[in-house]
Amino acid sequence: MSKQEGLTEYWRLVVIIAATGWMMASCGAYDISDFSPAIGKGQGPVLGDNGPWARRLRIATSNDGLNWKRIGTTITDQGDVPHAIIKDGALWVIYVMWSDLDNSPELKNRTVAAYSKDLKNWTYKKLTISGLPEGYSKHNPVDPSVVELADGRYRIYFTLGNSEGGHAATFSAISNNLLNWQVEEGIRFGSSNSDVLDPNLLDVGDHYEFFAGGVQGTNYHATSTDGLNFIRLPDMSSSPFIVMANGLKVGEQFKYYGFTQTVGNPEKKIRSFTYNNSAEWILDEGDRLSIDESDGEERDLVTDPAVISHPSGAGHGYVMIYVTQIP
Repeated sequence: MSKQEGLTEYWRLVVIIAATGWMMASCGAYDISDFSPAIGKGQGPVLGDNGPWARRLRIATSNDGLNWKRIGTTITDQGDVPHAIIKDGALWVIYVMWSDLDNSPELKNRTVAAYSKDLKNWTYKKLTISGLPEGYSKHNPVDPSVVELADGRYRIYFTLGNSEGGHAATFSAISNNLLNWQVEEGIRFGSSNSDVLDPNLLDVGDHYEFFAGGVQGTNYHATSTDGLNFIRLPDMSSSPFIVMANGLKVGEQFKYYGFTQTVGNPEKKIRSFTYNNSAEWILDEGDRLSIDESDGEERDLVTDPAVISHPSGAGHGYVMIYVTQIP
């Protein structure tokens, strides 16, 4: 084969590969990531590791919702406050990313998504959130929590900081595909006394249970029957104090998962509550997950659990996405 013939064959193969890739993408055989996740720690706006620039998202699984085992997988570095939901047989993780691999300015400190069907291979996607209100930090809706609606759409709840001197509050938006969101009018939950941070919800059958942070030592607690209008209940605290993070149905019971937070003690462990017949959340005995530094993949804490049924379906148990420090 001559040099010219070799070049011709090379470009013919390039065209075939490109065309095949386009056809596979068009048929939904695979998707292409919008960005690549960062590797290792980033540089935060303040000193220290208390932020998404120094954290990573890892995975544990369970058959019973009580005993959890790590599977040795890191979804991303520089990620924080995850929420999990199942769509079309894939596990979607909506989370706050500090920076992508290319340190792209438009993705700095943004809410993004990653999804997988096998919990090993992940695709990373940008989100668009349109119609953000005036007077709030427009470019970084954070602390995502997503619920699927009866009509097949999705609602995301998120935190916006007030840029005019007021307090951060919870807002919501609607999507058909988990990627493109349209903000709904009004504040879902706010306080005149303090910020409302990290909202999270669980559908317990006849209403949503809502929790959020913002006040040291307690959780905001509210309920809603429509996901738009919330009735505030007495704040919830426990001993030890647990920051409520995410919940799910385990068998015939509803469970909520959170993490310990003690003043002066940076160690965090993941604990759980069970919803009883009196509509109370009762703290379960023991830890669901505690720090394990033996493989060199995590440090200091495990926190902010996002929990969901396994994407493979009934009989495969449950998945937890948890946050730890990057060693």
